[in-house]
Amino acid sequence: MVRNNIPDARRNMQILMCSVLNFKNIDLYLNFDRPLNEIELSELRGKMKELAKHKPIQYVVNSAQFLSFSLELDNNVLIPRPETEELVKNILKLIPNRDIRINILDIGTGSGCIAISLANSLINSKVFAIDISDKALEIAEKNAKKYNLKNISFYKMDILKQIPKTKFDIIISNPPYVSDIEYNRLDKNVLNYEPKIALTDELDGLTYYRRYSNIFPNMLAENGKFYLEIGYGQEELIKEIFSVTNFTLKVSKDIYGNSRFLEGNYN
Repeated sequence: MVRNNIPDARRNMQILMCSVLNFKNIDLYLNFDRPLNEIELSELRGKMKELAKHKPIQYVVNSAQFLSFSLELDNNVLIPRPETEELVKNILKLIPNRDIRINILDIGTGSGCIAISLANSLINSKVFAIDISDKALEIAEKNAKKYNLKNISFYKMDILKQIPKTKFDIIISNPPYVSDIEYNRLDKNVLNYEPKIALTDELDGLTYYRRYSNIFPNMLAENGKFYLEIGYGQEELIKEIFSVTNFTLKVSKDIYGNSRFLEGNYN
């Protein structure tokens, strides 16, 4: 449903109402005849004005759902996508023993969505989450504390210039893979609100994959694996980048049928 050029207007209004009233969805139905007071109405109107400017609903309510987690966020971090949920699910499917003790690295953690999901499922493992942004790390740490996760450590690091000293059994990253040309073609709600640094390398979109092909052999433990998100049309280019390494590569598709996930096994 589209009203006033706002997609999913009914669903977005439910989200706004829950935010203003601090309700869950079911509470809206249980209190359908409850009138809003003046303060609540004023807050709702303000949020509706933001939404009318095509500000993403997640930034309007400063919250996003990722798998079973409700994460705090603002425009210092990327809004988690369904494809990234798929990435986490794919990784967990390959780890049937949830009591395993391994070291995991999440590069460019943003809101912490990947790190938090894995730390919550693999409670005996250690998850290291890095980001170049201080503000992103503050948000990620706050989200981890919300779920009382003690097995995550957060560090500020520029992976293009530094590498961790620890060896990892699994490395995950959803890097900025949008090229500078493609970036300017993105929807305005993305261009105007989401952090540019999390979307594009301002070059050809392949900067991080080149870096990863150079450093992953030294960062992964024996039999280690990496899992990366890749952009539309990048599959062959990225395979070529990693062809100089000893990784066995596997590309899988997302729910939309696009080549989206790159898995590498260290031989």
